[in-house]
Amino acid sequence: MIKGKANIVLDGQWGSTGKGKLIGYLALAHDVSLATCDFMSNAGHTFVDDDGKKYVSCQVPTSFVNTDCELAINAGGAVTIDRLLKEIEEFDVADRLTIHPHCAVITEEDRDHEAKVLARISSTLKGCGGSLSRKVMRVAKLAKDEPKLKQWIGDTTALTQKHLSIGGTVLVEGAQGFDLSLNHGHEYPFVTSRDVTTMSILNNACIPPLWLGDVYGCLRTYPIRVGNMFDGEGNQIGHSGPWYDDHEEIDWDKLKATSGSDIDLTERTTVTNKVRRLFTFSHYQVRKFIRACAPTKLFVNFVNHLCAADVGKTELDDLSVETRIWLNELQETVGDEWISDVKYKPEISHLGTGAKNGDMVVL
Repeated sequence: MIKGKANIVLDGQWGSTGKGKLIGYLALAHDVSLATCDFMSNAGHTFVDDDGKKYVSCQVPTSFVNTDCELAINAGGAVTIDRLLKEIEEFDVADRLTIHPHCAVITEEDRDHEAKVLARISSTLKGCGGSLSRKVMRVAKLAKDEPKLKQWIGDTTALTQKHLSIGGTVLVEGAQGFDLSLNHGHEYPFVTSRDVTTMSILNNACIPPLWLGDVYGCLRTYPIRVGNMFDGEGNQIGHSGPWYDDHEEIDWDKLKATSGSDIDLTERTTVTNKVRRLFTFSHYQVRKFIRACAPTKLFVNFVNHLCAADVGKTELDDLSVETRIWLNELQETVGDEWISDVKYKPEISHLGTGAKNGDMVVL
């Protein structure tokens, strides 16, 4: 992470790559003075400390785990009041949180609207897209209009620029995944309500490219999509979308068998509790992400899904042969790219080997 710059963490696949794990790790390992996010309540970010305590944030930056770090929800965010207030109390961040006055407030009307039109694509139906559409039409409820948020309203743009101007290190936390981007995702309409790119995340925080530091792209060895949607009788009423030609959709039992795990690996979505759809790795998907978002560093999570014996490992030389071969293949995939007249190559910087903060290989 580059000191005195705005460093971004974003997801290079369909979400749930472990951004919360990496963000928490970086926030604790570096002198981060401010963390800013554009979170909405349709995505959860999970951090597990070394004692096994799990924290799930949908609204507050995951960097709250660093108690010396100021926190900001910027103008690109959208908050559900009850959830936000719960997190402020649970994480004890009332004295270090600022919310931009133009951050959207999600209402019951927004959720009702989504329930009528978005079930077909297996949306989370949390009202985020409805809120943003009303913001575009200039009829949304904003944070400055909500009395319950009055004590936290402030200019997060000015706050961010203040930290950067005095040499502070800023961590900009992205949500969801690049291939869910509204304009640049894999296939419309199976996308989210906004773009998930380096520049869109900078834009929401109102940070000019001049201040850009490292860009961490988060990947997982077996990417996931949100689960399909079913009615109360088990009939499928929503499909979460297609995949790339070099993907294969598999089930969690197969992953358990191929990894050699002796525990069930099935995952459910943090917000909606749907069983996630699981896929083999797509090198095409990753190259597309790299070309669009130009990450400088890559975090590869769930390497223990390649080989269960790698759980909790902290040194590269201790990883299994299978995992190191896989990583070499990935390194070839992310090999030299030409962007304009600059030869560019992201480096694999961190490997996640388990849920806890310390289950990490730093390269």
